[in-house]
Amino acid sequence: GFIKESLEILEIPFIIFEQNKLYKVKNLLITSHVGTAGNYHKEAIKKISKSIINSQKIKLPNVDERNKKIWISRQDADKRKIENFEEVKEILDKYNYEIVNYEKLNFKDQIIMSNKAKVIGGLHGGGLTNMLFMDTGSLIFEIRDENDYFNNCFFTLSSELNHKYFYFLGKANKENDFYASDYIVDIKKLDKELKEIEKIIFD
Repeated sequence: GFIKESLEILEIPFIIFEQNKLYKVKNLLITSHVGTAGNYHKEAIKKISKSIINSQKIKLPNVDERNKKIWISRQDADKRKIENFEEVKEILDKYNYEIVNYEKLNFKDQIIMSNKAKVIGGLHGGGLTNMLFMDTGSLIFEIRDENDYFNNCFFTLSSELNHKYFYFLGKANKENDFYASDYIVDIKKLDKELKEIEKIIFD
């Protein structure tokens, strides 16, 4: 669905082939990958971000409305959830984070919601790519596996978009499988980290 919505927002004409039907195509052009996962083509990323944000199909919030702290929830997902989320929620409430399940929003509403945010946080997952639609210099806070030393995709994306990036280590319940694991978050350490982020936001 988000592919169709993206093309409509960018006003790119398209047709959808029917399933279970054979097509004879005279000339077929297939794009190459712009970059490998976690390694982004800076110019392409910035161009697509700017094109979507500036689209006439999107009505973005006023500048003075772009002050939300959003936590992207994965609690309805089938994997990579936070086991002690009720405790985590108490800390998020303490610092006035709005907990949002992006899976329940259409793509256009995800863009608008993200553009309202000065901080987006959450467990490692695709929802964090919505940093594409935040103002430059916003802040990203990722919970990642304490044993994952290689997956820097959201750090890289934050860097290319000139956002501030912070991470916090969670404990996976499956050894050596951080994609399929659920996580336990140290509440005291999370509280301390979010307190430090508050200082940065209002510095």
